[in-house]
Amino acid sequence: MNTQSPQALTPQQRSVILETMNQERADDLLLYAEVYAKQHGAKAARLVDLHADSMDLELEFLYSTPKRVNIRFSHPIEDATTAELHFDLLAKKAHELRGDDTGSSMRRTLFRMLPEWMKH
Repeated sequence: MNTQSPQALTPQQRSVILETMNQERADDLLLYAEVYAKQHGAKAARLVDLHADSMDLELEFLYSTPKRVNIRFSHPIEDATTAELHFDLLAKKAHELRGDDTGSSMRRTLFRMLPEWMKH
């Protein structure tokens, strides 16, 4: 029986996740802001911090000052391996809550998982 708890995110892993989410999943960050933080009308969202139990987004609006929001997770992120799956599930649930076609979001997620040479 393994009684060790999962390892927490290292600063390097946290940095990689922040960079990846901001570069490759900006549309999901806006979705999280709209659905989970009830912030409508943001033109951009950036993941600025990640904790085991929440994330901090900085939102940019066209005619107002930037705003920082905290979105709590229903389950904590235990390690880097589960972080991406957690963000995928957040996006899927957000699309369902908005009534979007979840097939198109799943196709975008699958496309991102393909090796670069297959995307051309």
